[in-house]
Amino acid sequence: TSLSVEPKGMTLLRGSPVVIKAQATGKVPERLTLVVRPEGREVKHMAMQPEGKGKFMYRMDSAQFSFQYQAYHGRAVSPVYAIQVIDPPDVGKLKLTLIPPDYSRLPKEVRVDGNIEALKGTVVNIDAQATKPVKEGKILLDQGNELLLEVKDDHLKGSLFVLNPDHYSIKLKDHLGFENPNPAKYQVRVIPDQYPEGEILKPGQDLEISGDEVLPIVYAARDDFGVTAVRLSYQMGGIERFILLRSGGNGRFLGPE
Repeated sequence: TSLSVEPKGMTLLRGSPVVIKAQATGKVPERLTLVVRPEGREVKHMAMQPEGKGKFMYRMDSAQFSFQYQAYHGRAVSPVYAIQVIDPPDVGKLKLTLIPPDYSRLPKEVRVDGNIEALKGTVVNIDAQATKPVKEGKILLDQGNELLLEVKDDHLKGSLFVLNPDHYSIKLKDHLGFENPNPAKYQVRVIPDQYPEGEILKPGQDLEISGDEVLPIVYAARDDFGVTAVRLSYQMGGIERFILLRSGGNGRFLGPE
């Protein structure tokens, strides 16, 4: 009796199913046994299922540990092969540094939960650490864009520019070609920047004048991030003109002035 088995060794992800097949030639036995030697665990002997014409099969629903295997019947044995079980790469640690647009005068913010809540125009520097060295990393956006990350062993760096509400995930690939199967999704939420508001306090109604009066105008302005300039718009003879009332300010509230 001569025995051979397939596959002749392989590497697969933890939890993957494994089908081991054996072929017997010469004097074909009615039964065949598969011996499995997991790393650091008890050796197991499992009966293989006959499929006819000297073929036998054993199915393992979920491989959890690396192991060696060999088919045998009496003195007839197959060569010994090994299956290496590994974990897929995944994101272990994630740090986001949010740099708001200059006009907002907001400080940098560091987040570790992966979700982004920022003004439009915010630059997000991403610093991630994978659970193992990887070959490739990229950011996947729901809108279809992909951004490659700079990879060095198990560290990844890159930047994301906040423009629209979205979701993103980080896809990794190790040196064997295995990817993280279900990468976590994080939210990108855009904080609305409210329009600045200006109000004329006095005069608060239409006026009729002779034309040589001096009219004091009292105004106030406000914005959620700061008012940098205020202009008074007026029309005379059908032509719109402007008077600069204030420039160089940076407060959120101006006036009344």
